[in-house]
Amino acid sequence: ALTALETAYNGLVVKANPTQRQTLQDFIDVVAKLNAKDYKATTFETITTAASTFTDALAQENLSDLDAKSYLEMIPSLMDLINNPDGEITPNTLNKDALNKLLESINALSPESYTESSWNTMLAAKAQAEAIANNPLSTQIVLDEAVAHLQSTVNQLVKVNGGVIEGFKGL
Repeated sequence: ALTALETAYNGLVVKANPTQRQTLQDFIDVVAKLNAKDYKATTFETITTAASTFTDALAQENLSDLDAKSYLEMIPSLMDLINNPDGEITPNTLNKDALNKLLESINALSPESYTESSWNTMLAAKAQAEAIANNPLSTQIVLDEAVAHLQSTVNQLVKVNGGVIEGFKGL
């Protein structure tokens, strides 16, 4: 019962709202009407890859608000590329210091010291933050939100001490 409760708690995610989903779908619809001949190959690939990513995201019933926000933050830059076929991609400069510091502290942790569920929740948030940090179209605001979410999952790691979950000794 405790594991089920912990899994449910760690699985709580704010889902993307209908407006976010519709905006992503609207972008996908715009991209579907583009002609590859009108763009540089790398530009067209960037645009269509983003649309494909958005399509995959919309297929997820549990698309998170944070994921949706990170995708929505990319749309203005992508629209600039669509409206300027000869344009080049200029990656956003992100301050990754907070993420790097947090990743260092996470790398010092031992997975065996925490419940599997809480560890996996943290790993998912870590992968999300790293993906956002490595996306050239991400913004600082979205990265900062991802880092805050990752810090929250680290703070919620449930420690196991000798096979007993701390806080539940003697129950």
